[in-house]
Amino acid sequence: MLTIRLVRPGEDMAVVIEFYLRQSQSYAEFSAEKAVYTPTETEVADGSVYYVVAHDCDSGALCGGLRIHLRSPGTPLPVERALTNERRLHQVLEGHLMDGLAEMSGLWVGVHLRGTGLSSQLMRTGIAAMPLLGVQKVLAFTHQHVLDFWTPLGFYFDPRVARTYSYPDARYESRIIWIDPDELTCAEPGERAKIRELRECLDQGHTIYWPHEPVRDRVALVGQLG
Repeated sequence: MLTIRLVRPGEDMAVVIEFYLRQSQSYAEFSAEKAVYTPTETEVADGSVYYVVAHDCDSGALCGGLRIHLRSPGTPLPVERALTNERRLHQVLEGHLMDGLAEMSGLWVGVHLRGTGLSSQLMRTGIAAMPLLGVQKVLAFTHQHVLDFWTPLGFYFDPRVARTYSYPDARYESRIIWIDPDELTCAEPGERAKIRELRECLDQGHTIYWPHEPVRDRVALVGQLG
């Protein structure tokens, strides 16, 4: 059994340090270390970064996680730092600032939990948390191997930023995808119900428990970039 929780860096820096160690190890398995992003001191200090993390109930070990980056003036998202010359992207993001804008990135899970569905549950929890953080528009920068795991949750392509990018290297065709985390307009009905249930748990401060499930979860094998 695992627990999944939302963490702000200032509340538990030990988790943040371990997150990067584990994420770096995970991405190194696929020679994708370039995609590991370390938040700046400013992002940590001003509360722009949150983490969704999973811990083993018995051992207490960190088993997986992802990051949530809140966008504010002067605090660019990881995708903006990765695609510094994409003026159209920056214009689109600036247009969403008043909506409450965030990026989900840095997804990873431990080797022993690949194929269990944990990565999808981490993504559901991250989406569920967004409206509670004042976020109405979310993007992710992900690649062709895992898109079929993102779209059922409600992510979709934006024709305004429809390019593909060889990021972090030529093996990947990475694209920007979006979701409206409150209405979940494009989510499958079953996924919408799961995300809303998780949101209620987070809002009420309840512990989220997650059992290991024998579900094929290829997103965990390849990971999300950033």
